[in-house]
Amino acid sequence: MRDAEQRSQDVGPRTANVRRGARYVAALAAVGALVGCSSSAATDRTAAPAAAEASPSPSVEQPVADTHWLTDGSAADEYRTTVAQIEQPLPKGRAYPPGLPVDFVPAPGAGMLEAGAARSQAWFTWLCAWEGDYLAATDSGDEVRTARAAAMVAWWPTGPFYTGFVSDPDRGWVTNVVQPLRAGDSSGVSNDYQHACSSFPTVDATA
Repeated sequence: MRDAEQRSQDVGPRTANVRRGARYVAALAAVGALVGCSSSAATDRTAAPAAAEASPSPSVEQPVADTHWLTDGSAADEYRTTVAQIEQPLPKGRAYPPGLPVDFVPAPGAGMLEAGAARSQAWFTWLCAWEGDYLAATDSGDEVRTARAAAMVAWWPTGPFYTGFVSDPDRGWVTNVVQPLRAGDSSGVSNDYQHACSSFPTVDATA
């Protein structure tokens, strides 16, 4: 089964694996979780768990006895807790959605979602918000806003989610996104945002 933190679009030559992530396991075919993120160092992202695969690959991690599965309630709690713990702000005027996407947790009998999936939803929402703000700022020529957003995107691989839950031994995401960003090249951010962020929207801030 694909890892629920693994995301569906493969973007360029990036490389990463999510560790201790959220696995979606079909109730009748729990064959493990595909943890490798193809060639993506930013971990590929989808809003809904992918379908089961017939056989595990070398990157498949088998389920363990102490796996914790999410319910609607525990997923909502995990999401709210994560949002409260993210130390860096969202761009001005943006806010996290008040809850998780509809049907984020599979219906009873349809599958299971491992703890950590809602945490991933919150963190990728943060990253995508800043990638989008950076691209909007560069398009408008707002140098102050561009610098602020660039600093936030560059912070991502030093933050607790990336360092604690993403395996990127070759630093591929940094090479393909952050390094061009620091050189004034927005193409890496644009590629990541366009291919991986449709499932992680923010909403207008009300205050």
